[in-house]
Amino acid sequence: MALVTETPQDAETNTRRAIMRNLEEIIYSLNIEDIQTIAEENLERHLTEEELNLVIDNLPGYIDWGGAISSAIREVLFKMREADQKKRRS
Repeated sequence: MALVTETPQDAETNTRRAIMRNLEEIIYSLNIEDIQTIAEENLERHLTEEELNLVIDNLPGYIDWGGAISSAIREVLFKMREADQKKRRS
């Protein structure tokens, strides 16, 4: 499988786009409603304040952000390579 290489011009354009993005931009978040919706679906009730606080404290240990981000990057790059290969064959 050939790797997709970017031209210096592409690299410069991509760098500019990356710089323009706010590095503090939130791209995914959870809120109390999300947690209570899942509680309702699983328990048929909302969590108490104490339960909610404990869930909030424990939640980060269950979310594999690194794995999720890595999987998304791999999928996007794979699809981009496929699209590039199709263009080259056309």
